[in-house]
Amino acid sequence: MSKTLIDSSKLSAGMLKAGHRVKPGFALVVTLSLMILLTVIAVGLLTLSSISLRSISGASAQRQAQSNARMALMLAIGQLQREMGPDSRISAPFDAGSPTGAKPRWTAVYDAWKTDPASSAAALTPQSRVPKFRSWLVSGADGTSVTSSDLVPLVGPGSLGTNPAAGDLVSAPLVELSDPGRKGKIAWWISDESAKAKINAGAATDNFAAASNPFSDAQSPPRIGHQAISELSAFDWKNGQRAIAVTNNSVNLAAGLSGPGIGSLNHNTTVHSAGVLSDVREGRLKRDLSNLLTRPISEVEDKPLYLADGRMNRFIIGADGRVSNGPGIPSDPKTVRRTSSEWGINLEELFLFHNLHRELLWSGSQPKLVSKNTREAAVDDRFFLYRQPTIEAAQFILSLRAVADPANAGKYKMQMMLDGMVSVSNPNDVIFEYAPGLQLPLQLLRVPYRLKWNITRAGAVVNNTQPPQAGNLEYFRGYVGGGPASANATGFSLQPGEAGVFGSTTGTGALLSLQRGFLPSGGVQMDEASYPLQAANLQLTDQIDFQMDRTNGTVTNNKYTPEFGANVWSYCNFWIGPRADTGVQGWHLGAIVPYNGAPDNAFVNERLPLIIRP
Repeated sequence: MSKTLIDSSKLSAGMLKAGHRVKPGFALVVTLSLMILLTVIAVGLLTLSSISLRSISGASAQRQAQSNARMALMLAIGQLQREMGPDSRISAPFDAGSPTGAKPRWTAVYDAWKTDPASSAAALTPQSRVPKFRSWLVSGADGTSVTSSDLVPLVGPGSLGTNPAAGDLVSAPLVELSDPGRKGKIAWWISDESAKAKINAGAATDNFAAASNPFSDAQSPPRIGHQAISELSAFDWKNGQRAIAVTNNSVNLAAGLSGPGIGSLNHNTTVHSAGVLSDVREGRLKRDLSNLLTRPISEVEDKPLYLADGRMNRFIIGADGRVSNGPGIPSDPKTVRRTSSEWGINLEELFLFHNLHRELLWSGSQPKLVSKNTREAAVDDRFFLYRQPTIEAAQFILSLRAVADPANAGKYKMQMMLDGMVSVSNPNDVIFEYAPGLQLPLQLLRVPYRLKWNITRAGAVVNNTQPPQAGNLEYFRGYVGGGPASANATGFSLQPGEAGVFGSTTGTGALLSLQRGFLPSGGVQMDEASYPLQAANLQLTDQIDFQMDRTNGTVTNNKYTPEFGANVWSYCNFWIGPRADTGVQGWHLGAIVPYNGAPDNAFVNERLPLIIRP
């Protein structure tokens, strides 16, 4: 068997030559493609490297900025602690007082006036209470001086919204810092948050039982009036929102406000407002007044807070917490009345006000203050100051009428009538009830005027006399709410802040029962024996004219000598309980017109004109 051997190299070459020729340049295309790919990768890596470098550089700058900001914060906190740390320091707005170098919205620091340890009895007067300016809470402040150049804006339109007021913009001086190879500048400004309105004040939740501080929440108002801000007029806090508000922007978020929201009020509102109850004069924390006012009332009696000339009582507080008057305080207030050492408000008054809520009576869910129902109980009541109405005004109506003259048939004579009205009010913020059975009389002892006639008949004067001064010492006694017997004293009620008017409706002699409303009845006829008019034998055609001249004379007091002294000019007063001629019943509530002394003075002239004409 024969075999034929074929040269494969020749076969392949022959076959290629026969019709399978390969085009030249393919390897070049592949090479170029790979080079482009490598170029793209290189460019991408370079770009990524550049971005990474910029990111690293930006992060480094950010860290540096944050470090600078942290340093500025630490310096600001240090300045705040240095200037405001002692309890004798006072912060104030930039426009309070007259320190130099002020810029809008800067915070000033003062040294308070202090007690002189070498002279503890020295008088402390308003003139001596002069604080001393220390510094500004801002970068660049060096004692009382601060540079006004190289200012940088810290609060501008970005925080305050568009078109902020020039006085709301805040700038601060730059302070240069140096580091090996680097230099920079920082600035800071400290705002007084305690002088702003805390916009998120109030109870954290309506469910006091579940609150973390139920006692505080229960005493917090449900609303603080933030609806008065136009941007927040329809906004109200939801449970839990107050506690998590950390900036004014949190308020914007809670209220659904866009843009600056309430940013224009950044200088007036805050969510962080706190202060320290410090005694700046003594340089220590204040004593707990609430604790003092829960002690027995005997511990706070006869202890004024200040005197009439402004001197403060430097209370001495013992180790057991008992308080005694400081040096220079008169021991007996009666000896210093109407002098510069007269007592001002005292601790007992604060005690009564602090504990007034314990005296409230409840009718369902409505509280009210009710007076005692007898004169003895009212006089012995320490809270009588609050369990009485305020006398606002008393007015008397004098009128003349013509009646038949029994001494001259067909003729007439003049009679004078007297009626009265009184206005009382409730100054408390709860209902006040004046208890039935307790009288409240208004008394007029004497009319301080003399009548002068000008009566003409057919053009000729027939009577121009001036009757003599009346000698009676009681013209009018009206019982507010009914009287004079306690059984007729029905009492009355006044809403918080309400004023009620009482006028006479019925009466006998000088005694009238004043009932609610303006109800003049014509009053009572003044006693002709005590107040003779000397106008009789008159005809229907007579022309009656008159005037009332204020008298400066006094009359002998033979009725209320134990109270008013020997002479009486005029007197209008109020009493608690029954009022009798002996002058020993009832309890004096005060006078409207003085009863003795010189009547021609500024006090009287302001209230009683010299002449009254019809």
